[in-house]
Amino acid sequence: MALSNMISRVRIGSQQKPSRLASPTERPLFGAHRPLRPLRVLADSELLPQDFEWSKLGLLTGLLTHELIETYRFADEGPPDDEPRLEDLHGVSGDRWVKGWAILGDHDPAYDAWPVYWADEHSRTEGSVWGNAHEAAARHTDSTAYLRETPDNAAELRRRDAVAAGVAESVQADLYITRREYLHSLNWSLASDVTFMTPEQALPFIGLYLRAQGEFYVMRWKGGSHTVNRGLFYLIGAREILPGSWRWFAGCAQHSSAAGTDRLLHLGQSALQRVDRVLELRDQVHRALNQPQDNDVADDALVAFDSALVFLVGALDAVARVAHQVLGIAGSARDVGWRRERWLKKTATAAPDLAGLVEAGTPGAAVLTVLGTLRNTVHSAGLAHVGIATARMERQRTLINLSSGVEGDELVALLDAMDLLGGRADWGVEELVPGLHFVDSGRLLDRLVAEAVKLMNELMAATPLEQLSGVTLTREQCRPPAAPRGTFSERNRESIRWQLGL
Repeated sequence: MALSNMISRVRIGSQQKPSRLASPTERPLFGAHRPLRPLRVLADSELLPQDFEWSKLGLLTGLLTHELIETYRFADEGPPDDEPRLEDLHGVSGDRWVKGWAILGDHDPAYDAWPVYWADEHSRTEGSVWGNAHEAAARHTDSTAYLRETPDNAAELRRRDAVAAGVAESVQADLYITRREYLHSLNWSLASDVTFMTPEQALPFIGLYLRAQGEFYVMRWKGGSHTVNRGLFYLIGAREILPGSWRWFAGCAQHSSAAGTDRLLHLGQSALQRVDRVLELRDQVHRALNQPQDNDVADDALVAFDSALVFLVGALDAVARVAHQVLGIAGSARDVGWRRERWLKKTATAAPDLAGLVEAGTPGAAVLTVLGTLRNTVHSAGLAHVGIATARMERQRTLINLSSGVEGDELVALLDAMDLLGGRADWGVEELVPGLHFVDSGRLLDRLVAEAVKLMNELMAATPLEQLSGVTLTREQCRPPAAPRGTFSERNRESIRWQLGL
């Protein structure tokens, strides 16, 4: 092919090197930058520790101090007395504004409304909570919230929760981080365009938002932070969700060193690398599904979903090829696979416990059925996305039409496998039209990653690497590093796992 028909490359000079501090005109032409608008968050103050602590709440609090996130604390009774009050725009001090807080003023019976004041380093803003949602909430006696409270206490708590939701709406928060029972018990929102999340739900969401901006944090606290690059973030995440890989990969490396060939080492590396790519693709799916839905973002989600299936199958194939070499099974590597009956029979003879993990009727076999059936749709009509609209014809969400790429007995086997693994409803399958099955790709991929990783850990643990020449594994090599510092330290692994929501 003539060179003129290929896409040209720009010269990578000093002006093309990345810099976090570069102005828009100085950034590399194709370099990643922060494309998303700032995220606005309201959070119940008691959920955010004042001092740094190592916990999910501590990590969440630290991430919420990021300059791309506008965070306001809220409490029914207002901020503590020792929080410094700010002057208003006319230089008059008072109790209205406290930096980093949203404050509910006194109820004005004339307008049946509450004033709301919030402030950051640069502005003072005032809004209002209107309407009678608080009265309706107090009368909502068939609510499942606060059942352990007396009727009067429960009514007051529901009323407060409704007012707090109004504060979040007034502040125009994207998220309201709260444990208020009433707000989480509703199947509709008291505040339009505000999403209620518990801290446990908010942490992986905040992590996803920052990663979409090219920010990969292990730790963040007031005045400091610890970041890693993108590749290392997902690699640490892969090693953390694959604890069985420490012994397994150490055995691959030891044998390769002793045998003078990198074949087994490269196979082990490929399995880990494919899992970390799955984690990155999973982020892409969730990022697409968190945008206003149209055909373009639906395509983005489906491309990432299909790619994740390929890499998950590839990771399991690499684990199978390691087992093939460890067990010394005769035959071509092309015949190796956890769903290849001829190879499995040979594996059952050499390592019955290993083969037993995927024999018919086991959870392992069900995982392989779900994953293999979905991945094999690349050979058929393929999976198709379908937009689900509201009564006003607004596209609300995007689902995958399973029936477009999986038909007949294969669809029955797929659904039966999901039923064996907790039930198709737990996988997010919906039969919106009789005979047609739809599923949310993000929910499906989350469940599939969890099940596939669980199986991978079991297969790694059952592979007898110790029988290979040159393999002498210590107890320390069979588990994650215990050192408090280093790339794979416990805190690094724990932080990334929390942020990935796995």
